[in-house]
Amino acid sequence: MPRRRVHYLYPGDVVGHSFIGPVEPTAEMGAEPGMMWVNTAQERLYRSLEDGPLKWFPADAFYPEVLRVRIDPIAGSDQVVAGVKGVVGTQVKGTIQAVVMLARSVGNLVVDIQKTNFANYPVGPSIVGSSPPTLSAAQKYLDMALTGWDKNVTPGDIFRVEVTSGGSVGEVSFALVVKRL
Repeated sequence: MPRRRVHYLYPGDVVGHSFIGPVEPTAEMGAEPGMMWVNTAQERLYRSLEDGPLKWFPADAFYPEVLRVRIDPIAGSDQVVAGVKGVVGTQVKGTIQAVVMLARSVGNLVVDIQKTNFANYPVGPSIVGSSPPTLSAAQKYLDMALTGWDKNVTPGDIFRVEVTSGGSVGEVSFALVVKRL
C-alpha cells in the first residue's frame, strides 16, 4: 500500500496560485488577478477576476444557479396538458439570464412562470410579461433577451412552472439560468 504524504497548511502560506489565511491578500503580498484565496476565518473559497483590479469574490459567484423542472406528458402518450408542472425554490440572489426548453419531439407548448415566496405560496404573479417561453412547431427554445420579464431573484423565491397551452411534445426539460449576484 503506497504511503500518503501529508502537507500541513498554515495561514499566510501560498500554494500554487492560492492563498490561505484569514486576511484578504493584497498585491503587496504577491496576489494577482485570477488567484484563489482560502479564507480560514470564514472557511470560504474566494477568487479574483482574471483581468481588472484585484478584488475578491466568493468562488460560487462564478457559477450560475440552474433551476430545473421536468414537464411530463400524460402516461402512455406524448400529450402535455395545461396545468402546474413543477415548483422550484432558490436560496440565491441573482438575475435570470436565460430560459431553455428541450422537448422529446417537435410540437407546440406555452409555459408561464409565476414567482412567489413561502408566505404567499402558491399565489404569485407571472414573471414572463408578454413573452412566455413557447415551442411553436419546434423541439427546442432558448431566450436570453427575456424582454419584459421580471428577472430579479432573491433568496426564498419560489417559481411555479405552468403549462398554459399543451401539445404533443413528449417529455420537456425546462430550465431557468440564474446569474448569482
